[in-house]
Amino acid sequence: MSNVFFKDPEFGSRRNKLLMLGVRDCVKSRADFAATRLWLQAFSDKDYDLSYNSYDRISRADLPEPLKWLKDARPMISADENGNAKVRFSWGSGMIGHWGAEIGVEDMKIPPSDFSQYGEIRLLVEPGVYVWLEVF
Repeated sequence: MSNVFFKDPEFGSRRNKLLMLGVRDCVKSRADFAATRLWLQAFSDKDYDLSYNSYDRISRADLPEPLKWLKDARPMISADENGNAKVRFSWGSGMIGHWGAEIGVEDMKIPPSDFSQYGEIRLLVEPGVYVWLEVF
């Protein structure tokens, strides 16, 4: 049996790779990116902190119908590097780590993975959408 913790240059370990690919496939098959982007356009820059990656929690009740399947996620809104609204969903806990997805405009830059402690491994789903996994 192979070791699930072997080093992988893109994901850090096999465990991370399996989790990331699973989250990516789930988000890709269930999320409606176009509807999410329309919903994000309704926000003005007064609705969220314009500081890059400064996240404000939003109520799950305020999510549009295409995002209701994310009922267990913690939704947060923020600005991308150009000040456009983006939404971030996170799951997990301090015991097992955190993971999630981020959806923004199609030309939103996806930061490179950061393998430092408390950094994030990131995997592109499609332009403007990525999944992430906290490194701990």
